[in-house]
Formats: sequence, C-alpha cells, structure tokens
Amino acid sequence: MPYTSSPPPEAFFQPKAPLSFPADIWSLATSIWEILGIKAIFSSDFCAADEIPSQQIDILGLVPENWWEQWKERGECFDENGRPVQDRYVYPPIEQAFEDGIQKYRRERQIGEYGEEETAAILDLMRRMLVFLREDRPTAEEVLKSEWMVKWCLPDFERSFHRGR
Repeated sequence: MPYTSSPPPEAFFQPKAPLSFPADIWSLATSIWEILGIKAIFSSDFCAADEIPSQQIDILGLVPENWWEQWKERGECFDENGRPVQDRYVYPPIEQAFEDGIQKYRRERQIGEYGEEETAAILDLMRRMLVFLREDRPTAEEVLKSEWMVKWCLPDFERSFHRGR
C-alpha cells in the first residue's frame, strides 16, 4: 500500500510484521491532515526515510521504550535523554503543526479557519489516530463516530450531497 507522506511507525520499527487495518487508520489520519492543510504532517521530501521517526517523535512524543532502544540511529537525532540534538531542525508538536500547517494556510488563502471547538475535535481525532502502537488506534467505526466526524464532517457531507441534487 503506498503512503503519501509517511508509513505508520510499525513499518519502520517492526518491518517484518505485516501491516494491518490500524496502518490504514494511520494513513487515513495523514491523508486527512494533507487535505485540511495541503501539507503533509510527516514527510521524507527533504530528509532520508530513516529520519521520519524523528519527525514523528517531535510531533507526537516518544515512541514505546522497546522501539526507542532498538532504533540504532536515534543518536543522530536525540541525546540519551530523548531531547533533540543541537543543530537539528525540530518539528513542532501537533498543536503547533496544526496552527502552522493548516490554520495559517487557511488564513492566508482566506478560506476560513477552523473554530476553537472544531480545532479541538480535529486534534483529538488526530492524536487518537496517530498513536504509535497500532492496537491503541481507533477502528474505522470509532473514527466515524468521533466528535469531529459527527458534528462537522457528516453534516457538511449531507449538505453538499443534497445541494448537488
């Protein structure tokens, strides 16, 4: 399965394990992010693929301990305490990434920012979909029942569907 911005972390940390439906949830989250802001949340455009975990950690927080320990190249990005090494670009945490990559984009193009309540719902869903351990990600049904989908996406879809008739 091709990924537009970055594969799920299990593809890097557990390369011999088969990808399953939770990998699709990760991919869906990165796709939603790109649709909202026309910019990937994680990208290998300007870095090597093995640097993607550092982006994911910067944005989402530390990976599980066993993954951290097995990541041989972590010293190129982080010190022994998990802090970014000096002179490395550090990606902003998810809240700031949303502001910089989505809200700012929408403001500059005058297409309307997301309100505070909707932003909180989007970020809640993204945080749940972009968790490192696949077993902790929501199912597709849970994504569809999330606050953001129920209060904003599905009503917008219904309105646009009925307008087109």
